[in-house]
Order: sequence, then C-alpha cells, then structure tokens
Amino acid sequence: MKRTILILFTSVLLISCKDRRQVDPNIFYINNIDSTKVDHLITQKIQQLNLETLDKGFDSIQIRVWYDPSLLKKRDLLVLKYANGDWVGLHYYMTVDWDPFNSTETITDKTFQNVKPKNGWTNFLTKLSLLKIHSLPNMADIPGLEDSWDDGNIYTVEIAIGKKYRTYSYHVPQEFKEKYWQAGNMLEILDLISVELDIPK
Repeated sequence: MKRTILILFTSVLLISCKDRRQVDPNIFYINNIDSTKVDHLITQKIQQLNLETLDKGFDSIQIRVWYDPSLLKKRDLLVLKYANGDWVGLHYYMTVDWDPFNSTETITDKTFQNVKPKNGWTNFLTKLSLLKIHSLPNMADIPGLEDSWDDGNIYTVEIAIGKKYRTYSYHVPQEFKEKYWQAGNMLEILDLISVELDIPK
C-alpha cells in the first residue's frame, strides 16, 4: 500500500514539474521598450517589499500584476517568474496607509504565499499569452478612450524579459470592455487569475 502511494505521489510530482517546464517562455515577448514608467506608489511598495526593480530587466522573464483598490487599504501583487527552467507564482497581500497629502503608501502589514494554477501552468500561461498580457497598450494611450471615473480599481502590469521592460495600467476596465477590446482583454486576464489562483479582482 505504501509503495503504491509513493508511486502515485512521485508520478504527480513529475507531472507537475513537467507542466511547469514545458511552457515555452518565448510565448511572451516585447517588441519595443516603453518609455512609460511605473507609478511612484508602486515604486514605494517595491522598496518596502524588498523586491528588485524590473525597469533594467530580469535575467529571464518576470510578470507582475498590481491590484490597487480605490478607497481601501488592501493591496495585492501577483508575481509570475520563469527562472532556472521553472515557473514560480507568488501572491503578496498588503495593508497600506495612504497619505494623500504627501502621496505616499506605507505598508503596515504584509504576507505572501506560493500559488500555482488550478488547471496547470501550460493552460494558464498559454491563455495569458493569447490575451496579450505582454503586449497590451497602456489604457491612457488607447485612441478615443476617455476615462472620467474618479475612483475604482487600478491594475498595473509590469513585464521584464531579459533587458527589455514595459509597464501599463488599466482603470476600471469593466467600464470600457464593450467598446475597447484592450480593456476587455485586461478584464479577462483578471478573471483568469481569479479562477486559477484565487486572487479576486
């Protein structure tokens, strides 16, 4: 009986490892380096979380999705990175104090956990690629889109591939999904993350 359990456990482990490694990292690419810089509040949180900055690039691939709910102290960060031939997912939970007068955010509580997609890395990363997580434009640069919303959630994506880096943000994408496919894609990305990794949007 114990031998059977050990064989099953080993088989599951090997399948899991194979699933992470068989995803070709080249499904994500950046043609050009954007001049857009990450928001200064995100830069503050990067420093407080002791994370490396990505604007100078990353050894392999790293994708970050920052969740900034309006009027709430809760913040989330999803980190997906490919290094040493393997994919890793990290979910950071934060509570912040927002000082509007000095435009600062101070993290007062934080924790993180490893996450992995319910339906496997291959399925998850392929769908992210098809939704163009690596190449969506910044919402403010979409021709004709006028954002008049004062509050609501902001989602910022950072991507570093080798020496290339870009970042873009979307504000309340659900309000623009019918007219602008880019906002619809951002919303689908967030839905996919919510389903696969239990990170609510």
